Amino acid sequence: MSVHRQSRGGHRPRRGVAWLALAMAVVFACSSSAAAGAPRGDGPPPLSFYRVPASVPARPPGTVFRALRLGSPPSNKILGTRLTDDDGTFVGTAWIGIPAISGATLSLLATGDHRSLNGLLRLVRPARRPGAVLFADLEGSTSLSRTLPAAEYFRVVRRLMTCIDGEIVKRGGLVGKHAGDGASAFFLAEQHDGESAAARACIDAARAIRDRTDEIAECSDLPTSDVAVRFGLHWGATLYVGRLLTSGRADITALGDAVNEAARIEACASGGLALASKDLIERLDPADAATLRLESAALRFTP
Repeated sequence: MSVHRQSRGGHRPRRGVAWLALAMAVVFACSSSAAAGAPRGDGPPPLSFYRVPASVPARPPGTVFRALRLGSPPSNKILGTRLTDDDGTFVGTAWIGIPAISGATLSLLATGDHRSLNGLLRLVRPARRPGAVLFADLEGSTSLSRTLPAAEYFRVVRRLMTCIDGEIVKRGGLVGKHAGDGASAFFLAEQHDGESAAARACIDAARAIRDRTDEIAECSDLPTSDVAVRFGLHWGATLYVGRLLTSGRADITALGDAVNEAARIEACASGGLALASKDLIERLDPADAATLRLESAALRFTP
């Protein structure tokens, strides 16, 4: 199949536009019969295309069509080109959508983990969702921020947040808010194989983050004792969880006493400890407890 392309008026398309169209745009092809169709639905369609004439020459000069009505004023672009087979017979039209936002903005979306984004999409409707809550905070951050230059302290926090978010997402968790050098996360039973799996993922994530603090300290040229993270892990049976989406940001938000209790547990975990509540530990079934090397019968809890 050969593609004939020429911009309207004989002008070559800008290199930036062509790169964005190829790298970031949505490309779809339609047959000659479907190309003449218009989007369905009530009201004005979001996209309005030029119709391909029925009397198309056997080998038409390549033409790029541009037609779009999206936004006010329209800022996105749709480019189309005719497709022919090896015999020169017209077989359809390929359409390339070029978003109005910049390639740099699109790259931010592309670098997001698809598992985290999918989890965010599943929380369109806020509801009560049982799950495990994780709070993590860099201990001794006040003295560290006073000792290091601001730019270097920011790099330390960025390395830590990247590590925390990565380990959470890797285990199917949802990253909550970042507050300074602290973070929160939620492991919902409905997004795991039940309550035990959610509790296991929460504990496993805390262990994985703690195991990587030495690596963060080394990359930051700091003693390992300067990068100590304390954890508070708790179970929320009546968490009210949903997506908070505004024009400025998208967040996972959870409400309930269990969130506040997890924050209080984390505040008590001095010395880089990971403290888990009885409510969380008792959600583990014997198999998951064994996977985490926890002997339930030997555990003792501090009121």
